[in-house]
Amino acid sequence: MSFKKISNQLYLLKHLFLFTFLISTILFVGCSSNPSKSDEPTLYSINVTLSPSESGTITPDVKNMVEEGDKIELQANPNDGYVFSGWAGDVESSNNPLSITANKNLELVANFALRSYELSINVEGEGTVDEQIIQQKTTEFEHGTVVKLTATPAQGWKFSEWKGDLTGFENPSTITISEPLSITAVFEKEPITVEDIPAIDNEVASFMAKYGVKGVSLAVTKNGRLVYAKGYGYANVATNTRVDTTSLFRIASLSKFITATGIMKLIEDGKLTMEQKVFGPGAIFEDEYGTTNLPKYVDEIRVRDLLYHELGGWNNSGSIDPAFAKPAYNAMQVIYWTMRNYGLDKKPGTAYEYSNIGYMILGEIIEKISGEDYEDYIRENILVPSGVTNMKISNDSASGRQPNEVQYYSSSGPIGYDTNGVIRRLGSAGGWIASPIDLVRILTHIDGFDTVPDILKSETIKLLSTPSPISDYASGFRINSNSKNWWHSGSLTGTAAWIVRTPRGYTWSILTNTSATGITTGLNSLIWPAVSSYSTNWTDGDLF
Repeated sequence: MSFKKISNQLYLLKHLFLFTFLISTILFVGCSSNPSKSDEPTLYSINVTLSPSESGTITPDVKNMVEEGDKIELQANPNDGYVFSGWAGDVESSNNPLSITANKNLELVANFALRSYELSINVEGEGTVDEQIIQQKTTEFEHGTVVKLTATPAQGWKFSEWKGDLTGFENPSTITISEPLSITAVFEKEPITVEDIPAIDNEVASFMAKYGVKGVSLAVTKNGRLVYAKGYGYANVATNTRVDTTSLFRIASLSKFITATGIMKLIEDGKLTMEQKVFGPGAIFEDEYGTTNLPKYVDEIRVRDLLYHELGGWNNSGSIDPAFAKPAYNAMQVIYWTMRNYGLDKKPGTAYEYSNIGYMILGEIIEKISGEDYEDYIRENILVPSGVTNMKISNDSASGRQPNEVQYYSSSGPIGYDTNGVIRRLGSAGGWIASPIDLVRILTHIDGFDTVPDILKSETIKLLSTPSPISDYASGFRINSNSKNWWHSGSLTGTAAWIVRTPRGYTWSILTNTSATGITTGLNSLIWPAVSSYSTNWTDGDLF
């Protein structure tokens, strides 16, 4: 092959190479103008598992993929009965909501826990409340737990009722825990049976026949021991229910010695004084009843004037007893109404005039000074320390009649549950219900004798039992000037009541479910023959 021919072939190959290179370059550039796979956004998955599965929800719902760098806020929302407890998995945190930035695939667990609630079991009286690990103690229960409570009374006691966050009389009783609960099982003494004491029983029989009394209950203590207790007649004639020693009666004005004892406790604790003013500037009720344009003498009323029935008016001997007026009013409203509509005609502390509304004011003072409901304060500071568990303020309607509470009668037959419409409002002046055993329990704890520990100091008991210089009335008791007996009577429609404490170490209480003319005079004579005789065969033991 000639040299010239070889040169031409090389020339053609060179240009073919250049043409191929040019086409490849054009194709490459053209192709590079399209997006490549490596330039697509990076996506990550976020998977959230709930534990337990039914415990809640997550917002937002992150089922789709998220782009790298996205910021997401996850909110854990517990269902009813659960509480969020924290995140686990690839991120551990207690924050809620949880803020995350997408930079990798994430596996998260949203943990929830069943709420735990405190169940507090309390006991009044003697007995236990049993349910597996529950026995008069506090424990934690998860939301939705069903608990059966069984109240078991101690020997000589019986289950009465549930109080607090569980009410009623069913035993056993089942509850479902969905919030913190505090429940009290109330036990009361079984009825007491004793050998007859004719000196008492014959007097009671004659008394019931004379006044047409349907039912009577009484209790007697000697030197701090319960030596006689008995029920007579009917608690409810229509149902043939007999009175026994656990029957509950309205105690009417015997409520006043309960209230006076509460006032003495506040005085003993340094929270109140006998001389403290009740109304007006700087007084106990400076804010509640105003300080200007008060009727004459109202701003001079002291605590002692209320205790001694010496407030200067508002008594029960006029045309109207203001404590029974305006049934629709509550206690504070009727006090205000009385203050503004009935002036005082005497200077406080100068004359004795029995006043129910005065003791209603004392109940309001107990609430104001203690910061507690009157009934709660008396229960915590007077009743329970004395061993009394089943006393209550009466209700206004028959639907609120307490277990073991009697039917009430007048001399003409049964009466409505609250013929006055104000029984509960009377409260501190006349609204308590109790058994005679309850009342002598309290009395033996404030009697000043050394046989049973008193709940008040000796100087406080002396103050309680010292009468006013101008009458025989002390604080909730009358004091005989010669015998030094303490006593008080009580009466409402359907109720007559009596209580006595003697210097010889006796106390007694008598309650009836019948009202009749002259009945309190008859009550006074029932027990004296027995306590005055050295031959009375009292029990040797203690029926308490």
